[in-house]
Amino acid sequence: LDRVDLGYGILVNSYSNTIQYPQVRKVGLDYRIKTKLGTIEGFINDFKENIGLTGLRVKSPFISSLPFAFSIVIDRNQYLGLRDADSDGVPDIVDAFPNNSAFSMDSDNDGLADLDPNELDRDGDGYLDVGNLDDIHAWWDNLGNTVGVGFAKESNQWVKIEHLGRVLIGNNVELGSNTTIDRGSVGDTVLGDNIKIDNLVHIAHNVSIGSGSAIAANSAIAGSTKIGKNCTLAGCTALVDNIQIADEVHITAKSLITKSIKESGIYSSGTPFMKNSDWKKNAVGFKKLHKLSKL
Repeated sequence: LDRVDLGYGILVNSYSNTIQYPQVRKVGLDYRIKTKLGTIEGFINDFKENIGLTGLRVKSPFISSLPFAFSIVIDRNQYLGLRDADSDGVPDIVDAFPNNSAFSMDSDNDGLADLDPNELDRDGDGYLDVGNLDDIHAWWDNLGNTVGVGFAKESNQWVKIEHLGRVLIGNNVELGSNTTIDRGSVGDTVLGDNIKIDNLVHIAHNVSIGSGSAIAANSAIAGSTKIGKNCTLAGCTALVDNIQIADEVHITAKSLITKSIKESGIYSSGTPFMKNSDWKKNAVGFKKLHKLSKL
């Protein structure tokens, strides 16, 4: 198409359909039709590639001195005409994987495609992209029995039972070093949005943690326990299995929670530090508390 103009505007100038000739042959059309009612003109740059750039103009002389006309031009594919070795619709010049039709983008240039299940950090900032777990579930699942297994006694022997559930993590969640999260046994282990988990925290199978909660280091949460929203667990806190913690509950360091907490507030357990000699005396007295309660 040496020159295409619809009306008074030049739309295409010195466009060639033979850039890749003879390897790639293309067929286009530039047409103009005059009738008593007016003039129709238009062009199509390529029929063989599902019509990329096409235009149409209709002109009618309703009044000889003031003709009426309208034009429309559509570019259906800005990449049309560029080489695309793997035919994925993304030309090689912008395709990070020109010979692999399954992938095209690599945002952090680490050699792993953005859609590759093994790409856990698309932007290369050093943090896992846990906002969307669909692309890392496969990676977790491939760990097999190392992520979430149970054991049951059979004939006085421990038998391994593989867990079949998932780990679902919300947006803006941060996981500290050496923190472990077991996949659900049948259902899912779920962490809501905006949760902050410190180092060396263990979250067992089927645990649910509400949005906005934070857990300090060396804490452990046993299986199927449910923690509400905006809760905090200080360091070395331990929760037994199958209990429920209400929203806005704050548990102080080294507390052992053995029952459900149904009201918000601050909760503590354990003995404050003191001199060892005083602790031994109090330990002896502690053993006698049950006798004193009968008096």
